[in-house]
Amino acid sequence: MNKEKLKVGRISVIINTLNESSNITDVIDNVIDWVEEVIVVDMFSDDGTAEMARKAGAQVYSHERLGYADPARAYAVSLASQEYVLLLDADERIPFELAKKLVDFSHSREVDVLVIPMRNFLFGKEIKHTGWGMNNDFHPRFFKKISMVFSAEVHNFMHIVPGAKVIHMKPDPLNAMIHFNYIDIKQFVYKMNNYTNAEVKKIRSTNFKKAFALAIVEFLRRFIKMRGYKDGWHGVVLSTLMSVYVLLSHFKFMESRKGLDAPELYKSESRKIINDFKE
Repeated sequence: MNKEKLKVGRISVIINTLNESSNITDVIDNVIDWVEEVIVVDMFSDDGTAEMARKAGAQVYSHERLGYADPARAYAVSLASQEYVLLLDADERIPFELAKKLVDFSHSREVDVLVIPMRNFLFGKEIKHTGWGMNNDFHPRFFKKISMVFSAEVHNFMHIVPGAKVIHMKPDPLNAMIHFNYIDIKQFVYKMNNYTNAEVKKIRSTNFKKAFALAIVEFLRRFIKMRGYKDGWHGVVLSTLMSVYVLLSHFKFMESRKGLDAPELYKSESRKIINDFKE
């Protein structure tokens, strides 16, 4: 246990949630003693997340339920009262040494945006390659409220204001956030379904040849270029899943252009079968 006590930073912590009862208490406990406020924006969880967040000391607000949190973050950030905002997911943690630096930055005001490296744990192991290592995974999670604007684009919803002073922290464990990412393949596939629904909006045209070519490129990029092979079994699985992510996005785009109304078709065929018994 670190006996050094942190002074309070001029920071609003923002946490967007949907059914995070297993994480919400810990993530609030991680930050509440060294920031001015913790704001949780919950998407009508049905597992008691909002109630647990209030009990842990957070301010709690509600937002319509979506398949992913990004579009709700702009609303969440608008609620912040402090000059600096720290964005956290419920499955992320801030180690002590990083917290000290964030507090110091909030008082010195020498940075507008801080890009922080991530240490990612997936399927029960820290992933050091495959695109999830500290050298590959950086995010602008700490920033002055006036230095960031937001869009609804999934995984690309934050945009730094031109002219902002940006500092990229070195990929060192003392600088990194911890992300307890996907627990298992089941959770990965479940969330992939939601994320690929949003990816469809970014695709302008495609065909089978293009879809499979992009999927192969994605596998090779993660497994070879990003050295996913060094992550062993995890690298093979994650590279494959991300290539499936590409395929699924393009297949869903193709489906959307077909104009098929499966429920109406099935209803019509069902009535035909039933009517055969009545003639």
